[in-house]
Amino acid sequence: MLTGFNTDVHHDDRIFHVQTEDRGADNPIIETLIYEGGRILDARRRDYGEEAGNGLDRERLSTLLERQHQNVVRDIRLGKYDPPEKRKLFGEGMIRDRGLERMVRDFIEEASAAGTLPPHHRKRSR
Repeated sequence: MLTGFNTDVHHDDRIFHVQTEDRGADNPIIETLIYEGGRILDARRRDYGEEAGNGLDRERLSTLLERQHQNVVRDIRLGKYDPPEKRKLFGEGMIRDRGLERMVRDFIEEASAAGTLPPHHRKRSR
């Protein structure tokens, strides 16, 4: 069993707590619980039993655990748990009087500032 992740995510005027755990070899599930104010809002579970049977190593399991946790954090920051009246429509605010290159640069800057830019898109120090 691996140590999990616990993260408080501040979004708008709300605080979400995200907890991701490995349930262990006897119950090969990665479980993420999303809390707000002490109550569970949602849960994500991933069964890795088949992969474990095929020789899933500790490093790969750790990667799966972290990826699931970060995906949930990203979803919160992108507004998945916002009330319906606050949710944005897909593409809302993207179409403006600017070119594609500027739109992509703006997106990358905004995602980077919000911490939602995937690791492979982040600048590397040399």
